[in-house]
Amino acid sequence: GIRDFCLSRGLGDVYKRQGLVPYIKRYHTTGLAWSTGAASGGSITSGSAPIVGSSGSEKEFSNLIADHLNSYYVISEKLGGPVAEQAKLFKQAVDKELELISKATKTKKPSPQELQTLLAPISDVMGKITEIKDKNRGNKYFNNLSTVAEGTPALGWVSVEPTPGPFVSETIGSSEFWSNKILKDFKGKDEEQVNWVKGFNGFLKGLVPYIKQYHTTGLSWSK
Repeated sequence: GIRDFCLSRGLGDVYKRQGLVPYIKRYHTTGLAWSTGAASGGSITSGSAPIVGSSGSEKEFSNLIADHLNSYYVISEKLGGPVAEQAKLFKQAVDKELELISKATKTKKPSPQELQTLLAPISDVMGKITEIKDKNRGNKYFNNLSTVAEGTPALGWVSVEPTPGPFVSETIGSSEFWSNKILKDFKGKDEEQVNWVKGFNGFLKGLVPYIKQYHTTGLSWSK
């Protein structure tokens, strides 16, 4: 599977040093699926409300954020320290991905060079998320930091073709390895930690049917 393929090539190290864009460009990108889609403009909110006048894919992505990530953000802020720092970066990456999805509904197929430029801001933030985990191995919330670091590559689905959904599914398994440890430690003891896991994992799992509906073979762009 993709997970084993990544691990066999030291994805963790490549990801930490270079971000996900070079890895995806080398191993997964053969081009993107370009389907019709039009939408009027809409501004990105704080990451919780659907975008008025936006396309269905934008609205549904915003709904995923509202349904799952908002609780993850709030609880992460309460936990503080590197968990809060990491959550702020994850929000930046998700917001940038929403911007890309919005742009795709109104933009024609970019060249490979243009595509890498569009992906670079997301990739840069993703790299910082992993760095936080690596710098805090002795932190009491290391399982939380690892859950997010291992789940963040799922955002790279926007560059995967022709199977972005299965790519995300493989990533979820790596993230759940760590989140299951959180549930084992805190279930019945600290419901905020349990809800933290539900929020983050819920977003990742929600990406799979979302991608299947709107971006089955790759990020859909306008013609």
